Amino acid sequence: MHCSKCVRTRWHAHKRGAANLSLILERDISRNLEIYELSMYAVIDGVKDTKILRLSPAIRQLVLFDRFTTATDVGTLLVTDEQGNLVLDSRSTPPRPVNLADRDYFKVHRDSATVGLYISQPFQPRLSDAG
Repeated sequence: MHCSKCVRTRWHAHKRGAANLSLILERDISRNLEIYELSMYAVIDGVKDTKILRLSPAIRQLVLFDRFTTATDVGTLLVTDEQGNLVLDSRSTPPRPVNLADRDYFKVHRDSATVGLYISQPFQPRLSDAG
């Protein structure tokens, strides 16, 4: 009897630990996605402002891309034209020459302006840190 009580006690402790870890991961992922989304919307608002687009490339880079988008392990925030050609790149001025028109994340936003945040399937990047 004593042994089975120990097993149940340990089982419940591990179950609580797993639930706590799951909650921590959920909140961390949710917060990171929120920060990504806020950074993306800041860039979207910025590229709609012709005054910002007329700034020198170095100043425009500082205005459009906050510190989060340049942090290690965050990836790159990219802006393309209607054909999928890179026009702004949070990691490079000028933007690196690449076309993303065949990527599902490009097609989804090309086909519907109201999609919002879209998380694609995993893919092999064409750039060393994104894309």
